[in-house]
Amino acid sequence: MSELKIKHILSNGDCGILLQFNPSNQLQLAIHMLVKDFLTGEALKMSLVKLVNVIPATDNLVLVFAAPVEMTEDLLQEITQRVDQVSLQGISVGFHEIPVCYDQTVAPDLSKVCQQLNLSHPKLIDYHTQAIYRVDMLGFLPGFAYLSGTHSTLNLSRKSTPALQVEAGSIAIANHQTGIYSLQSPGGWHVIGRTPVSLLSWKNQSQPMTLNPLDEVKFSSICLEEFYSLDESNVH
Repeated sequence: MSELKIKHILSNGDCGILLQFNPSNQLQLAIHMLVKDFLTGEALKMSLVKLVNVIPATDNLVLVFAAPVEMTEDLLQEITQRVDQVSLQGISVGFHEIPVCYDQTVAPDLSKVCQQLNLSHPKLIDYHTQAIYRVDMLGFLPGFAYLSGTHSTLNLSRKSTPALQVEAGSIAIANHQTGIYSLQSPGGWHVIGRTPVSLLSWKNQSQPMTLNPLDEVKFSSICLEEFYSLDESNVH
């Protein structure tokens, strides 16, 4: 029995179709298996234009076509059948242990977060490093990872005013998630640490992003000296 039950099928601009799903126990896994099926399986026979991309999110995905697509009854029925037949077998999940420096020198929001949550610095580190996280999706920036599994105590709303510059490698929290900034950019999440490990390499054309959806992540705390040592080794 499929873990995917369609809640809505909606137009997403002229060239897209959005599939919204009902909650289920293995929703993320099922969505990403469906993405694989659409990208590597048979073409959609009832579509007159080519499917060129599939964009997954936490509870939906968007089918992107090469030209405007008509949502005919036959096409919607074919899409529904593909959803009903999705299998949860055959997906590989990677595991990554990522070193993080939880020092205010590289984490500009750390002290304020501890104050807001009424937590000591060591306790915050303990909460954030004890979990095994799952990569729910990548987006916003190439390689930016949205991770579920953050301890409920570390629940903060996004900043009311985003920072104009967040450094690459920043580890940040917002709502029930942890995010990893793969590139330097503006950002509205609370930065509580930074990793010296680069998670995005344009030189690796076949696999530029270290993390993939559904991969597992464990954070390990390192001191500032270790951070700079590892950071230097990455540069050279």
